[in-house]
Amino acid sequence: MINYTNYSAANYDSLFGNKSIWEFYYEIGFNLLKQYFPIEQSKVADIGCGTGKWSIPLLINGHSVHGVDISQEMLDEFKNKLTDIKKKGDLTLHKLGIEELSNDFKENSFDLTLCMGDPISYSSDYNKAINNVAYITKKGGYILFSVDYIYGYLRVFQEKYDFDPDILAEFFKTGNINGLENLDIHAFYLDEFKSLVELSGCELVDYWFVPSVSGIFQNNSNFTSKLNNDIEFRQKMMDIELSLMNNKTSTGPTHLYGVMKKLDS
Repeated sequence: MINYTNYSAANYDSLFGNKSIWEFYYEIGFNLLKQYFPIEQSKVADIGCGTGKWSIPLLINGHSVHGVDISQEMLDEFKNKLTDIKKKGDLTLHKLGIEELSNDFKENSFDLTLCMGDPISYSSDYNKAINNVAYITKKGGYILFSVDYIYGYLRVFQEKYDFDPDILAEFFKTGNINGLENLDIHAFYLDEFKSLVELSGCELVDYWFVPSVSGIFQNNSNFTSKLNNDIEFRQKMMDIELSLMNNKTSTGPTHLYGVMKKLDS
């Protein structure tokens, strides 16, 4: 498993929290995926839960959540957050890698599985990771995911590899790269991911390339400042992003978001 434990939990929240471009991307993803959140009280797994970004809304709404992460520091920070939250659901935390899920959880254990923040892409065995999240999800249940998208990750060659064409060619061939965080990742082609989903006994119900136009401007300080400080601007950008999701095209995606459903047979 990739060593993600080098990132301090406090630093993680400061990098990806309310004043970051990633918070805006989270809001896009949440708006797309919330329709698949269960209404009745359910048992949910949050794989790569980090400090609880995706779990907390489900806890507040009364769902039983099992948060899974390889970093004890992340899990401890998640627990610390709960002191300020009026939660109705139960939380159980597991220090565990995505490759180990089938060893620690029974088959068909969860009504809903979250796999956000790209733990599949960061896994040392992404095929097994997909199979494991399918394994622990109940038949007919949904798996909400994000993975790195191969065309969206091209910025790494500008920001880290000085446009090295040999590294670029190898990346397009394998999808593997040492990424911007100095962690090894696998970025997926859409058809590649679809095939692996089908082999896991699931179907790809829906998918989106996230973000669209905002991805082009994410390193522009003026753009991010407007997102953080101008409510009207932020809402208009959100409206644009969500409208572009409908036709499955994107001018500047970084991630593939989607919904898998575990088949009954």
